[in-house]
Amino acid sequence: MKKVIYYITDVGWGHLTRSKAVISELITQEPQTIVEVYIGARLSKTIHFFQGEDERIKLHVLPFNLAPGWPPNYPFQKKELSALVDEWLSCWEEMVRSIKEHIDGRVCLVISDASPLPIEAAQQIEVPSIFISNFNFFDEYRHLLPEKDLSIMEEAYSKADWVFLLPLESKNSVFKMKERVALVAREHIPQRVQSIRRDLRRRYRPEIIATVSMGGFYTFQKSLIEAMVKASKNCRILWLIPKGWNVPEELLVHFYDREEDFRSLLAASDFFLGKYGYGTASEAVVSKIPMVLIYRPDVLEDSMATEDLVMAQAAIRIPWEKTFEIPLEEIFTLDFSQLSNRMQNTGARQIVNRLKRRFL
Repeated sequence: MKKVIYYITDVGWGHLTRSKAVISELITQEPQTIVEVYIGARLSKTIHFFQGEDERIKLHVLPFNLAPGWPPNYPFQKKELSALVDEWLSCWEEMVRSIKEHIDGRVCLVISDASPLPIEAAQQIEVPSIFISNFNFFDEYRHLLPEKDLSIMEEAYSKADWVFLLPLESKNSVFKMKERVALVAREHIPQRVQSIRRDLRRRYRPEIIATVSMGGFYTFQKSLIEAMVKASKNCRILWLIPKGWNVPEELLVHFYDREEDFRSLLAASDFFLGKYGYGTASEAVVSKIPMVLIYRPDVLEDSMATEDLVMAQAAIRIPWEKTFEIPLEEIFTLDFSQLSNRMQNTGARQIVNRLKRRFL
């Protein structure tokens, strides 16, 4: 049996969902392969995500984060981000040493979603490493912290043996070898989506169904709630909202659990409203669900990816903290007519085909 180690960065669910798509494709095409999956500490509550999966997938939770990530609130001060990055970098050698302990003699390949740590560890042991993401943290942080010494991250990224860049791409200046592939996302199950939509329409009798999310790290903004209330005065909208959020009584709301099958809820909706994230955006594109995306202007990935989605006629974007109205009429003119070929959900297959030819 071949053994591959896959490290999933713990900064948002999109890393988890797209990694799962690649892993599923890998064990399908390579039945004699075991995949040891290591997820960063912030994703420790998502173990259920792999429950019931193939026994060839072995899941582990790391005691540390695979990337510094972002401050918990937005907008943030640059000094907050600087302190976060400094704290993480201070543990660099210890984290690399810990990862090297996972890479035994049976490991033929190390794959990293976004993090530089596994690449550095694999290079030191002379095991091939693969990078998969639409962005890297060196370029994201250098954009905001130009005075900070981030060379250790830059050097680690440059050691990757192969790089797969996903659509919704941010700046990626650090890589020597890179291959741009198509979208990597989970597909929804049509029967499941139809069942959810029928049930919601029977229970609530809405004219429109909208899924709302601010990702796993942010709370609802006041401006978002105000926009939802105003839109509801013109149309009977059912808002699908994560459990735990306080919303005005005048809103028609169905609360969903974070552990529910979000891709099916999204696909059962008429549009999505909330924070940009690769996972949400990619699955909305697959299901052709129009998006109203709130993005963080200071974050390079947010700005570049949401601009791509607007150009593709897939989304309307709104800067964070801006007071806005939900443009219902405009939403339903979005027809995804300008999607490029890279926005087809064939990236996982392309990646695994390349891995088979070159590394497995």
